[in-house]
Amino acid sequence: MKTQIFQERLDLSEAQFDADNRVIRNVVLIREGMSQNRKHYPGTVLKAAEAIFEGVKAYDSHKKGARSVSELTGWYTNVRYTEGKLIADRHFTNTDAGRNVMAVAQDIVEGRAPKTLAGLSINAVGSGKMQKFADGEGVQVESITGVTSVDDVDSPAAGGSYLLTAGNGDELTTRVLEAMTFEEWFEARPDFVERVQKEMKLVRQDEAVKAAKAEADHNLQTLKEAQTTIATLTQERDAALALAESKARELALEQAFRAAGLPAPVENELRESMLKAAPDTWVATLRKKKESLKVLGLLPRPGVTGASQQVNTPLPSVPADPVKSIRRRLAEAKSPEEQQRILQSLNGGQS
Repeated sequence: MKTQIFQERLDLSEAQFDADNRVIRNVVLIREGMSQNRKHYPGTVLKAAEAIFEGVKAYDSHKKGARSVSELTGWYTNVRYTEGKLIADRHFTNTDAGRNVMAVAQDIVEGRAPKTLAGLSINAVGSGKMQKFADGEGVQVESITGVTSVDDVDSPAAGGSYLLTAGNGDELTTRVLEAMTFEEWFEARPDFVERVQKEMKLVRQDEAVKAAKAEADHNLQTLKEAQTTIATLTQERDAALALAESKARELALEQAFRAAGLPAPVENELRESMLKAAPDTWVATLRKKKESLKVLGLLPRPGVTGASQQVNTPLPSVPADPVKSIRRRLAEAKSPEEQQRILQSLNGGQS
């Protein structure tokens, strides 16, 4: 099956002229069977085309491109298929073009002019295929899908190919293009198909680029959010670690004070400076302070009231670095919950 342009010349020999109403009645549009242009029209196709021909326009000739109102000569109504013929009533416009054509048509219908003087030519589109008939090859018409006009001509068109080059506004060209199948398009203009394929490929590439960019933007935003979260957690960790280290130093210093046995006022005097000093200097500082208190007799003796203590008890060792100790305990913790418990114990002053 292939899209076809059907152009058939008709005669008015069977028509009836109604001058009062400006109508030629019973104009034969298409006869069932083989036409002079070797198109074979089945009756079923003509019956199905009744609605397509109803109201179709008539112009004073075939012409390329758009048509103007001044070129209209009439229109067709009451289209029906009967007795192997598709017939209709031809109306004439009351314009110069319509009156001129009506005068010629009236002369032909009433026998004053030969029927070959002028006629009607159909511009239609449909589908069909080449087929062998008893009298030779022809086109078997399978459908009529559109009609642009049934025009008044002085001779039939020699074919339909020139209509395909008509400019914008050519209704027949539009109908032909609408009726063509994809295979016919591909066969007629493979370069168009290739161009469409390339443009579709570019569109898909553009869409892929846009999708990749959108995904990259999303990933970048996710990364920024993750970096912000990491920075916040790092600050919180550093703050918690600094607090833990401070508590660890305070706890270690309290242990050193208890081991040294210094009076509370002396401890208070030393506490701030020793917290700022390195832990490995604490033992020497406390020993020196204790020796000076002994010399001054400010250390009480056990069991003796009012006398200085003269016992040379060595100071126990103090952890060299309590910060390292707390870091080690946190590192050895098996879960964040255990680390939290270690920090809470330091904040509460418990070992």
